[in-house]
This record gives sequence, structure tokens and C-alpha cells, in this order.
Amino acid sequence: MRTSSTFRAIVERSSGGELLLLGAGIGVPIAIAIVLSVSLLRLAPSPAVPDIVATPAPVASRPIVDMQRCKGLTMKVLGHEGDVVHVRVRDNQGAYSGDTSCSEALPVLCIDKANLAAPTSIVPGAFDAQTGGAFYDGWTGGRLKLSPLTSGTALTSRRDADSVCATAHGARWRMAEFHDGGGGWGFTGIGPLPADAVFWVAIADQPGNPWNFLAP
Repeated sequence: MRTSSTFRAIVERSSGGELLLLGAGIGVPIAIAIVLSVSLLRLAPSPAVPDIVATPAPVASRPIVDMQRCKGLTMKVLGHEGDVVHVRVRDNQGAYSGDTSCSEALPVLCIDKANLAAPTSIVPGAFDAQTGGAFYDGWTGGRLKLSPLTSGTALTSRRDADSVCATAHGARWRMAEFHDGGGGWGFTGIGPLPADAVFWVAIADQPGNPWNFLAP
């Protein structure tokens, strides 16, 4: 078989995907070597690409309360007149520093300040005339409902507390506040509420809320 010191080789791909070597003046051993070299190149594995592992975003730690000191302000139902309910603080000192341990699970008193007109049957101060009248049972113009039981330890901000009510009753609802009747210590609204209910309420100008006792 005739060989040549110079050769031309054309490599083309067949319809079946195989490589064909067309040569002119190429010895058989050389042709075989070229075919094997091309085959080995095709079979060589691609360089490994290291996996890219996403680093999770840091999660902000949730504030926690100081259980040694934490207390929250609570109210109770003082009375009903039809659907109108009067609520009042359980302990006057609770407004200044809370009256109930944050370890307790109580409902949050929720309010929808709907700007409702006071029922004509309500006599201002009638619920609490013995302690100062209308200042203590002012009309909120709102509806009052209770949330599910909520531990005081979950109330780490006013926003958290409001979200409890919004989740339970809708976006218009928030945690009721000590001054919602325009005075203090108590107020009236549309209920009804269970006669023996006790519940968390907020106070805006005193450290009587669970979120006032966050751990350092």
C-alpha cells in the first residue's frame, strides 16, 4: 500500500452521527490513528463544573420578652346594654406597668373604628357613674371582637398585636387601645362579648404593654 509524506484529510459527520475520515495518500495505520484520536476526543468527559450553592439570606431574629418582668394590660367586660358592651381595666395600676404575666394566653380585644353613631339608648356615664361617668365609658364608634387566645409573649410590638386582629377579623381591625373611648380606663362599643371575658388591650402612653419588656 502506497503512503505519502504529505496528506490531506477531510473529516465529516455522517447522517448517523459517526465521524468519517476521507484521506488522500494516507497509510492505513495513520488513518486508524487519526480516527481513534478523534473518537477519544469525542468521548473525553467535560471538565467538572462545581455546584453553586446559594447562601440563604440572614433571618432577622424575633424579639423576645423578658419573662422575669413582662406584664400586659388587660380589661374585662363590665356590662351590656343590648349589643352595646362596656369594658374596663381590671386593675387601675395595670395601665402603668401591666397587670397580667406575659406567660398567660388571653384573647386580644380587637376594634373596627367604623365611626358608628352611638345608640340613642345609651346614657353617657350610665355604665360607670360611680367612678366618674362618661370619661370612663366613652363611646368608641366601633365594633368590638375577640381574637383567638394569644400568649403575651407573642405581642412583641404594637404591629404584631394589630396583626393578630387583622388576621382574625380583617384588615380594618386592630388591637383596642386604652383611650379608644376618648377618655380612659374603659369604653363602650358594639359587641356583644362573653360576660366573663378577660383580654389584652394596648396603652399608647404608658409602659403597660408586653412589648415594653423586651429582653436586652
